[in-house]
Amino acid sequence: MSDPRIETLITGRAPPTPTSEDENRRVPAVRVAAFFGVHLRTINRWLCDPDLAFPKPAAIVHGRRYWKARDIIEWERARSTTAEA
Repeated sequence: MSDPRIETLITGRAPPTPTSEDENRRVPAVRVAAFFGVHLRTINRWLCDPDLAFPKPAAIVHGRRYWKARDIIEWERARSTTAEA
């Protein structure tokens, strides 16, 4: 079953019902920053910090970075699990 936050990450709106193909959709850096409530520069810092293990972009098109929605959600889950321990 898909995570409902994937649709929020992709569109910035509440999800109707995400599908498994939504997990493979590419999300631009601006949308990733908005999802976490951080500035775009923070995403750049996370990419440079090896301790955070923030996922690398799945694609770079015309200088714009795109992540797979699934990678972002999995990273968020891993971070929350680490924080709870």
